[in-house]
Amino acid sequence: MEHPSQPANRASPIAQCIIGKEYYLCRNASHALICTLRALHKIGGDRLLDELAEKIRGPRRNHLAKTKAAVYPFENSWDEQVRELVPGRFIGLNCNNDAKEKWVEAACSLLGKSYGPGRDVWVIWAKPLPPGKTRAYFDPVYWEPGP
Repeated sequence: MEHPSQPANRASPIAQCIIGKEYYLCRNASHALICTLRALHKIGGDRLLDELAEKIRGPRRNHLAKTKAAVYPFENSWDEQVRELVPGRFIGLNCNNDAKEKWVEAACSLLGKSYGPGRDVWVIWAKPLPPGKTRAYFDPVYWEPGP
């Protein structure tokens, strides 16, 4: 049993989102993507999500859709990878962190926001834990801000 003062594996923050003056600690890259897009949705509303859905659509995946079934229309086994982003909008999380970052960059460009360190929006994506580490702690041995 873990000591109550130490975070459990699944709750350990290993990604960060900085949006304006708001700062979020996230469990993983998928959680960081959801937090960031929800915050940007507060600024851009449904119009942002409509335009972003068009911009990030793939040949066999919609990635962002109005129904859960429309996200991965040809891969029903991936339904567990779909989360509700905001009421009535669903996002597919079965992609790598590079794709997630491109989606955030696309959302920022649609809103006229700059993306990157020290800019309007910045996401420090989750890094894999180094060998021997079982949970994420903010220690200088392996925690370094993004590239």
